Amino acid sequence: ENLNDLNVINRFLDSLSDLSEREEAVLLTRYGIEDGQPKSAKEVSFIYGVSEVTIRRVESVAIKKLRHPTRYNRIKEKE
Repeated sequence: ENLNDLNVINRFLDSLSDLSEREEAVLLTRYGIEDGQPKSAKEVSFIYGVSEVTIRRVESVAIKKLRHPTRYNRIKEKE
């Protein structure tokens, strides 16, 4: 079962390449995907030098893209 989870995670990480560099960076930073340290929108806004509203907007757009059926199905396939 852990191998299956790893496959889903790898497909998810691959799907991040469909996002803009900014969207990918915000999600990776916000959710601590690379360093295991999730950060608040305020912390991420400080890192990237933009407002919290901008971070939330970028995050929202990126998540909507990932939830699109074609991307979501690609992440979930082969489970």
